[in-house]
Amino acid sequence: RLKNGKLIRYTTKEGLPSDDIRSLAVDDRGDIWIGAFGEGISIFDRHSFVAFGEKQGLANNFVTSILRGKDGEMWVGNKKSLCRFSPTEEDENGTGLYKLTNYGRNDGLKTTNFNNNSAMADSRDRLWWGSTKGITTLNLDHVRNFSSRPQLALDQLLINEQFFDFRNSRDSLTGISYSNVPAYANYPSGLELDYSCNHLTFIFSATDWIAPHKVEYSYLLEGLNGHWSKPSAESKADYRNLPYGNYTFKVKARGESGIWSDEFAYDFSILPPWWHSWWARSLFVLLGILLIILVVQLRTRQLRKRQQELEQTVTERTAQVVSEKKKVEEQKHLVEEKNAEILDSINYARRLQNAILPPRGELQELLKDGFVLFLPKDVVAGDFYWLKKSGKTVLYAVADCTGHGVPGAMVSVVCNGALERAVREFSLQQPGKILDKTREIVIETYEKGGDVKDGMDIALCAIDFKNMTLDYAGANNPVYILRRGEVIELNANLSVETTPMEASGIKLFEVKGDKQPIGKYEAATSFTNHHFYLRSGDTIYTFSDGFADQFGGPKGKKFKYAPFKELLLSIQDLSMDEQKERLFEVFENWKGKNEQVDDVCVIGVKV
Repeated sequence: RLKNGKLIRYTTKEGLPSDDIRSLAVDDRGDIWIGAFGEGISIFDRHSFVAFGEKQGLANNFVTSILRGKDGEMWVGNKKSLCRFSPTEEDENGTGLYKLTNYGRNDGLKTTNFNNNSAMADSRDRLWWGSTKGITTLNLDHVRNFSSRPQLALDQLLINEQFFDFRNSRDSLTGISYSNVPAYANYPSGLELDYSCNHLTFIFSATDWIAPHKVEYSYLLEGLNGHWSKPSAESKADYRNLPYGNYTFKVKARGESGIWSDEFAYDFSILPPWWHSWWARSLFVLLGILLIILVVQLRTRQLRKRQQELEQTVTERTAQVVSEKKKVEEQKHLVEEKNAEILDSINYARRLQNAILPPRGELQELLKDGFVLFLPKDVVAGDFYWLKKSGKTVLYAVADCTGHGVPGAMVSVVCNGALERAVREFSLQQPGKILDKTREIVIETYEKGGDVKDGMDIALCAIDFKNMTLDYAGANNPVYILRRGEVIELNANLSVETTPMEASGIKLFEVKGDKQPIGKYEAATSFTNHHFYLRSGDTIYTFSDGFADQFGGPKGKKFKYAPFKELLLSIQDLSMDEQKERLFEVFENWKGKNEQVDDVCVIGVKV
């Protein structure tokens, strides 16, 4: 190219598709069309190259000739077809856009083996190509701009892969009913099918007189899915094992013009099986009511008979009232003694449970600036808290055992002992490994008593106050870390999702535990150990679900976790003792006169 007196040379480095150039042509815009043997064509607008090849719709990349036609069209000959580039519009950058149409043997060409550069246009708007089998000519005045839509029709409807003549076999169709059959068609209107007739095959066709071999179809079945199928030449849609319900089958076609036909829609219904029908369900309800009435009547008759027997017994034993009164008083005394023994046992159980809880002095010494809010629902609790010094690390946990009261307390003793053994006997310090070993000990303990599935949810923390690190592992229960103005720094080898909530410059990060308990669990995996770097002023909270699950307030609903997080954010300017008092005050006010539904345990530690 000669520009400003300088010769510019273009190669593949500048964007030329290939060094093997077979043909050149200039279009009405002044752009240069370059045909490469094996690399398609490129359009050069004197600034850059735009490539067209098989990926863009060209039938073959071996280009033999390029001719300019009428109205801005360009014709490209290759080893498989003639390709017409019809200009459509310009994009936002002013670059020409083209519609590609390939013409091959199915479109009337006798041969597609065109010779190199053997193409020309004459003065009568005719294009000529030379080939190994003679000359091919095209009169541009006779080239039609095809824009018609295919004519679409539903030809057949197979049910359970069986053909039916709906016009003649209506009386012999089992499980099939319909209102009528459209004229000149073999599919029914208002089709209703038995639930066993749930395999339907739709066979359809479209007429495109211009290029019938280029017809493509797309279809969908409303009621089953809402997505059109990928266009293809397949003229059949097959649906198996359709559930009962109402459906609309839709199909459309496109041909040479690329314009989709009008959608053909066909409605049909598959009836539910009799046990899902309204009358069957009504019958089930009626039978249930009759059964209840029968049971009530039978029970009433038994009670009346029993009442008569009791009245007779009372009459017979009236004379023994005095002696029986003495016996009743003795039994009453015995019951009172038993009740006293039970209360004594429960109180003793409380003392035993208190004995396994860390003493207040140890809490203050190891957790330093912290608090424990422990509110059992009953005399004894299923929740417990645990504390242990292991080397330079302080281990502490909040656990929520299965149940509450005496059963929950018994489970808490087993789980507390398992925690102690995991640390003492196996010298474990990492929370994740401690929980793995604790689960193993708990399961081993319960296997001695049969198939017992009790266990606990727990949040276990290990704080190194000297190195300012926190390790955490949880069984269902999370840990909250509150920090002012900075983000949490995570161990680079871990991926922990945190959900920050922010108020007055303080961020709350929730680190969730693994979704599995300490106890028998079919999908059990090793517990994840999370490692964090702490900052002075951080506040760490572990807790059971008793606070958030308490019913109360003006509408008698649960407190829930979102208000619990907001409450923790709102008390960060208070000392830890004041935070404990505030949490207790909010809980009591929320509960009001409602019964406490579960044990409550919250531990807060400020670093």
